[in-house]
Amino acid sequence: MGVSFNNYNFVVALDPAQSISKFWFQVDEHDGSQPKVVNNGGASYPVEQDSIIFVPTLSTVDVFSNNSYTKVYTNRVGEAFHRVYHLVAAVRSEITPSRVYTDGWDSAVKNYLYTVHGRAEFTADSSRAAQAGYKFYTASFNSSGLQLMLDLSAEVGGQTVTQKYLDALLLDNTPYVAPTTPIDRATASAARETVKGWAVMAVCVGVGTALLGSL
Repeated sequence: MGVSFNNYNFVVALDPAQSISKFWFQVDEHDGSQPKVVNNGGASYPVEQDSIIFVPTLSTVDVFSNNSYTKVYTNRVGEAFHRVYHLVAAVRSEITPSRVYTDGWDSAVKNYLYTVHGRAEFTADSSRAAQAGYKFYTASFNSSGLQLMLDLSAEVGGQTVTQKYLDALLLDNTPYVAPTTPIDRATASAARETVKGWAVMAVCVGVGTALLGSL
């Protein structure tokens, strides 16, 4: 449709003992235009829950061949595969869920002949030490599709909390951005003023070229 979107990634360090209920952010293009506050029309963006979260960087997937080929006329066009997802979920340490599970859905099967639906139950993973106020649970999910989507749920005190619409495409290849320390606008402005005038020179040896840049 000729439409493209800017994709901004950010990670903010939070106290594991605390939670947040909503967030907003500011986009500064540093092109002379005024920074744009993005706050959902003044309502900010709600964080529904942080009792249970998906951990794609610890999750993995194994791909197996079905040792079968699909033939169109007399030509081989592809080998069939299935995937076993090893999923990791994190549950807040002060919570003792009676059940942790995921519902999986995948329609990206060959020729879209069927849809994969399934449910997997998680168990506590004693091999992984708790981190940042969370303890870990693991489960396996089988799929013959290419694009698994998940709804991750935990039953706690008779209630169900869910993290919805999770993409299991990248898993352990998920890009990781280290958390930064939040600073207020005044501090950020002062820091930018300090940085002005600094120069950085990098020399590329080997091809005899030099790059000169400034912040």
